[in-house]
Amino acid sequence: MKYIRTGEIKDSDISVPGSKSYTHRILIAAALSDGKCLIQNSLKSDDTLYTTTALKQLGISIDEGQQGLIVHGQKGRFNPCDQPVYLGNSGTSMRLLAGIVAIGEGVYVLTGSDRMCERPIQDLIDGLHQIGVSAYSTRNNGCPPIQIHGGNVTGGNVLLNCEKSSQYLSSLLLLAPCTEKGLEITISGNLVSKPYVDLTIDIMSQFGIDVRWDGYQQFYVKGKQVYHAGVFSVEPDCSQAGYFWAAAAITGAGIKVNGITE
Repeated sequence: MKYIRTGEIKDSDISVPGSKSYTHRILIAAALSDGKCLIQNSLKSDDTLYTTTALKQLGISIDEGQQGLIVHGQKGRFNPCDQPVYLGNSGTSMRLLAGIVAIGEGVYVLTGSDRMCERPIQDLIDGLHQIGVSAYSTRNNGCPPIQIHGGNVTGGNVLLNCEKSSQYLSSLLLLAPCTEKGLEITISGNLVSKPYVDLTIDIMSQFGIDVRWDGYQQFYVKGKQVYHAGVFSVEPDCSQAGYFWAAAAITGAGIKVNGITE
Protein backbone atom coordinates (compact mmCIF):
# COMPACT_ATOMS: atom_id res chain seq x y z
CA MET A 1 0.00 0.00 0.00
CA LYS A 2 1.22 3.49 -0.86
CA TYR A 3 0.74 6.32 1.65
CA ILE A 4 0.39 9.96 0.61
CA ARG A 5 1.70 12.47 3.11
CA THR A 6 -0.10 15.81 2.86
CA GLY A 7 1.68 19.10 3.27
CA GLU A 8 1.90 22.69 2.13
CA ILE A 9 2.30 23.16 -1.62
CA LYS A 10 5.26 25.43 -2.23
CA ASP A 11 6.66 27.19 -5.28
CA SER A 12 7.98 24.46 -7.51
CA ASP A 13 9.39 23.68 -10.94
CA ILE A 14 8.01 20.34 -12.12
CA SER A 15 9.01 18.23 -15.10
CA VAL A 16 6.10 16.27 -16.58
CA PRO A 17 6.94 12.97 -18.33
CA GLY A 18 6.51 12.58 -22.06
CA SER A 19 3.33 11.43 -23.75
CA LYS A 20 2.84 7.67 -23.95
CA SER A 21 1.21 7.86 -27.40
CA TYR A 22 4.06 10.03 -28.69
CA THR A 23 6.71 7.73 -27.21
CA HIS A 24 5.35 4.59 -28.92
CA ARG A 25 5.30 6.26 -32.33
CA ILE A 26 8.65 8.00 -32.13
CA LEU A 27 10.35 4.78 -31.00
CA ILE A 28 9.00 2.97 -34.06
CA ALA A 29 9.90 5.82 -36.42
CA ALA A 30 13.44 5.86 -34.98
CA ALA A 31 13.71 2.09 -35.47
CA LEU A 32 12.76 2.59 -39.13
CA SER A 33 15.29 5.40 -39.58
CA ASP A 34 18.61 5.37 -41.40
CA GLY A 35 20.87 5.77 -38.38
CA LYS A 36 21.40 6.89 -34.79
CA CYS A 37 18.50 8.75 -33.14
CA LEU A 38 18.46 10.49 -29.76
CA ILE A 39 15.01 10.55 -28.15
CA GLN A 40 14.63 12.97 -25.25
CA ASN A 41 11.87 13.01 -22.60
CA SER A 42 10.47 9.61 -23.60
CA LEU A 43 8.01 8.01 -21.19
CA LYS A 44 9.18 4.88 -19.40
CA SER A 45 6.03 2.91 -18.63
CA ASP A 46 4.89 -0.71 -18.87
CA ASP A 47 3.36 -0.14 -22.30
CA THR A 48 6.30 1.75 -23.81
CA LEU A 49 8.70 -0.83 -22.39
CA TYR A 50 6.79 -3.51 -24.32
CA THR A 51 7.39 -1.54 -27.51
CA THR A 52 11.07 -1.03 -26.63
CA THR A 53 11.60 -4.71 -25.79
CA ALA A 54 9.80 -5.80 -28.95
CA LEU A 55 12.00 -3.57 -31.13
CA LYS A 56 15.09 -5.02 -29.47
CA GLN A 57 13.77 -8.50 -30.22
CA LEU A 58 13.48 -7.39 -33.85
CA GLY A 59 17.18 -6.52 -33.84
CA ILE A 60 17.05 -2.79 -33.06
CA SER A 61 19.76 -1.56 -30.68
CA ILE A 62 18.30 0.75 -28.01
CA ASP A 63 20.42 2.18 -25.17
CA GLU A 64 19.80 4.60 -22.32
CA GLY A 65 22.14 7.56 -22.52
CA GLN A 66 22.52 10.57 -20.24
CA GLN A 67 20.42 12.72 -22.56
CA GLY A 68 17.79 10.14 -23.48
CA LEU A 69 17.24 6.95 -25.41
CA ILE A 70 19.59 6.15 -28.27
CA VAL A 71 17.94 4.13 -31.03
CA HIS A 72 20.00 2.74 -33.89
CA GLY A 73 17.67 2.56 -36.89
CA GLN A 74 18.18 -0.09 -39.54
CA LYS A 75 16.33 1.58 -42.42
CA GLY A 76 13.35 -0.74 -42.21
CA ARG A 77 15.25 -3.97 -41.71
CA PHE A 78 14.17 -6.32 -38.92
CA ASN A 79 15.67 -9.60 -37.82
CA PRO A 80 13.73 -12.87 -37.83
CA CYS A 81 12.18 -13.89 -34.49
CA ASP A 82 12.19 -17.51 -33.36
CA GLN A 83 10.05 -16.68 -30.33
CA PRO A 84 6.68 -14.85 -30.14
CA VAL A 85 6.82 -11.12 -29.48
CA TYR A 86 5.00 -10.61 -26.17
CA LEU A 87 3.26 -7.24 -25.76
CA GLY A 88 1.37 -7.64 -22.50
CA ASN A 89 -1.81 -5.58 -22.54
CA SER A 90 -0.40 -2.77 -24.68
CA GLY A 91 -2.89 -2.41 -27.52
CA THR A 92 -0.87 0.43 -29.03
CA SER A 93 2.22 -1.78 -29.26
CA MET A 94 0.22 -4.60 -30.84
CA ARG A 95 -1.47 -2.48 -33.51
CA LEU A 96 1.49 -0.29 -34.49
CA LEU A 97 3.99 -3.14 -34.61
CA ALA A 98 1.63 -5.38 -36.61
CA GLY A 99 2.11 -3.08 -39.59
CA ILE A 100 5.87 -2.65 -39.53
CA VAL A 101 6.84 -6.31 -39.02
CA ALA A 102 5.33 -6.88 -42.48
CA ILE A 103 8.66 -5.61 -43.91
CA GLY A 104 10.75 -7.87 -41.68
CA GLU A 105 12.32 -11.23 -42.45
CA GLY A 106 10.48 -14.48 -41.76
CA VAL A 107 7.37 -15.15 -39.71
CA TYR A 108 6.40 -13.07 -36.68
CA VAL A 109 3.89 -13.95 -33.98
CA LEU A 110 2.60 -11.06 -31.89
CA THR A 111 0.85 -12.03 -28.69
CA GLY A 112 0.00 -10.64 -25.27
CA SER A 113 -1.96 -11.08 -22.07
CA ASP A 114 -5.27 -12.94 -21.86
CA ARG A 115 -7.08 -9.62 -22.10
CA MET A 116 -5.05 -8.61 -25.14
CA CYS A 117 -6.08 -11.84 -26.85
CA GLU A 118 -9.72 -10.70 -26.60
CA ARG A 119 -9.17 -7.33 -28.32
CA PRO A 120 -10.16 -7.11 -32.00
CA ILE A 121 -7.58 -6.47 -34.72
CA GLN A 122 -9.25 -8.04 -37.76
CA ASP A 123 -9.77 -4.71 -39.57
CA LEU A 124 -6.00 -4.12 -39.58
CA ILE A 125 -5.39 -7.70 -40.73
CA ASP A 126 -7.85 -7.10 -43.58
CA GLY A 127 -5.93 -3.96 -44.54
CA LEU A 128 -2.66 -5.88 -44.66
CA HIS A 129 -4.27 -8.57 -46.82
CA GLN A 130 -5.16 -5.91 -49.41
CA ILE A 131 -1.48 -5.12 -50.00
CA GLY A 132 -0.44 -8.75 -50.23
CA VAL A 133 0.73 -9.33 -46.66
CA SER A 134 0.01 -12.79 -45.25
CA ALA A 135 -1.44 -12.12 -41.80
CA TYR A 136 -4.06 -13.87 -39.72
CA SER A 137 -5.39 -14.45 -36.23
CA THR A 138 -3.98 -17.79 -35.05
CA ARG A 139 -7.24 -18.56 -33.22
CA ASN A 140 -9.39 -17.48 -36.17
CA ASN A 141 -11.34 -15.06 -33.97
CA GLY A 142 -10.00 -11.73 -35.29
CA CYS A 143 -7.93 -11.18 -32.13
CA PRO A 144 -4.30 -11.80 -31.15
CA PRO A 145 -2.16 -13.82 -31.27
CA ILE A 146 -1.54 -12.81 -34.88
CA GLN A 147 0.95 -14.28 -37.32
CA ILE A 148 2.50 -12.10 -40.00
CA HIS A 149 4.81 -13.19 -42.79
CA GLY A 150 7.43 -10.51 -43.41
CA GLY A 151 8.97 -9.62 -46.76
CA ASN A 152 9.01 -6.95 -49.42
CA VAL A 153 5.70 -5.07 -49.50
CA THR A 154 4.77 -3.55 -52.84
CA GLY A 155 2.02 -1.28 -51.53
CA GLY A 156 -1.15 -0.21 -53.29
CA ASN A 157 -4.69 0.77 -52.34
CA VAL A 158 -6.32 -0.04 -49.02
CA LEU A 159 -9.94 0.39 -47.90
CA LEU A 160 -9.62 0.52 -44.12
CA ASN A 161 -12.24 0.38 -41.38
CA CYS A 162 -11.15 2.50 -38.42
CA GLU A 163 -14.39 2.62 -36.45
CA LYS A 164 -12.80 0.63 -33.60
CA SER A 165 -9.36 2.26 -33.55
CA SER A 166 -7.42 4.94 -35.43
CA GLN A 167 -4.28 2.95 -34.62
CA TYR A 168 -5.03 0.70 -37.59
CA LEU A 169 -4.47 3.74 -39.79
CA SER A 170 -1.38 4.86 -37.85
CA SER A 171 0.09 1.38 -38.28
CA LEU A 172 -0.27 1.46 -42.06
CA LEU A 173 0.93 5.07 -42.28
CA LEU A 174 4.15 4.17 -40.43
CA LEU A 175 4.63 1.22 -42.80
CA ALA A 176 3.82 3.08 -46.02
CA PRO A 177 7.16 4.89 -46.70
CA CYS A 178 8.98 1.54 -46.53
CA THR A 179 6.89 -0.05 -49.30
CA GLU A 180 7.85 -0.08 -52.97
CA LYS A 181 4.98 1.98 -54.37
CA GLY A 182 3.52 3.59 -51.27
CA LEU A 183 -0.01 3.36 -49.95
CA GLU A 184 -3.25 5.11 -50.79
CA ILE A 185 -5.58 4.53 -47.85
CA THR A 186 -9.30 5.26 -48.03
CA ILE A 187 -11.24 5.24 -44.76
CA SER A 188 -14.57 3.44 -44.74
CA GLY A 189 -17.06 4.67 -42.15
CA ASN A 190 -16.12 6.95 -39.29
CA LEU A 191 -12.49 7.53 -38.34
CA VAL A 192 -12.27 7.68 -34.54
CA SER A 193 -9.63 9.54 -32.50
CA LYS A 194 -8.46 11.85 -35.28
CA PRO A 195 -5.96 13.75 -33.04
CA TYR A 196 -3.90 10.57 -32.72
CA VAL A 197 -3.66 10.36 -36.50
CA ASP A 198 -2.45 13.97 -36.50
CA LEU A 199 0.16 12.92 -33.94
CA THR A 200 1.39 10.07 -36.14
CA ILE A 201 1.66 12.31 -39.20
CA ASP A 202 3.46 15.02 -37.21
CA ILE A 203 6.09 12.55 -36.02
CA MET A 204 6.55 11.13 -39.52
CA SER A 205 7.07 14.65 -40.88
CA GLN A 206 9.78 15.28 -38.28
CA PHE A 207 11.61 12.28 -39.73
CA GLY A 208 11.30 13.73 -43.24
CA ILE A 209 8.32 11.65 -44.44
CA ASP A 210 5.78 13.30 -46.72
CA VAL A 211 2.15 12.38 -45.97
CA ARG A 212 -0.77 13.84 -47.87
CA TRP A 213 -4.39 13.53 -46.83
CA ASP A 214 -7.82 14.83 -47.73
CA GLY A 215 -10.33 15.47 -44.97
CA TYR A 216 -9.43 12.35 -42.98
CA GLN A 217 -10.95 10.20 -45.71
CA GLN A 218 -7.96 9.58 -47.94
CA PHE A 219 -4.26 9.36 -47.14
CA TYR A 220 -1.38 8.98 -49.57
CA VAL A 221 2.23 8.19 -48.71
CA LYS A 222 4.86 7.68 -51.40
CA GLY A 223 6.99 4.55 -51.26
CA LYS A 224 10.77 4.33 -50.97
CA GLN A 225 10.95 7.26 -48.57
CA VAL A 226 13.55 7.29 -45.79
CA TYR A 227 13.03 8.06 -42.11
CA HIS A 228 15.98 10.35 -41.39
CA ALA A 229 17.83 9.95 -38.10
CA GLY A 230 18.30 12.88 -35.75
CA VAL A 231 17.50 14.32 -32.33
CA PHE A 232 13.86 14.24 -31.27
CA SER A 233 11.96 15.25 -28.16
CA VAL A 234 8.78 13.65 -26.87
CA GLU A 235 6.10 16.19 -26.05
CA PRO A 236 5.04 16.24 -22.38
CA ASP A 237 1.66 14.80 -21.48
CA CYS A 238 -0.47 17.91 -20.97
CA SER A 239 -3.22 15.94 -19.22
CA GLN A 240 -0.77 15.28 -16.37
CA ALA A 241 0.32 18.91 -16.28
CA GLY A 242 -3.29 19.93 -15.60
CA TYR A 243 -3.21 18.47 -12.08
CA PHE A 244 -0.29 20.66 -11.07
CA TRP A 245 -1.76 23.81 -12.62
CA ALA A 246 -5.01 23.11 -10.75
CA ALA A 247 -3.04 22.87 -7.51
CA ALA A 248 -1.37 26.17 -8.29
CA ALA A 249 -4.73 27.85 -8.91
CA ILE A 250 -6.19 26.53 -5.64
CA THR A 251 -3.22 27.24 -3.40
CA GLY A 252 -1.73 30.30 -5.05
CA ALA A 253 1.67 28.60 -5.22
CA GLY A 254 3.98 29.42 -8.10
CA ILE A 255 4.27 26.17 -10.03
CA LYS A 256 6.12 25.89 -13.32
CA VAL A 257 5.43 22.79 -15.39
CA ASN A 258 8.18 22.12 -17.93
CA GLY A 259 9.15 25.77 -17.62
CA ILE A 260 5.61 27.08 -18.22
CA THR A 261 3.57 28.92 -15.59
CA GLU A 262 -0.20 28.61 -15.95
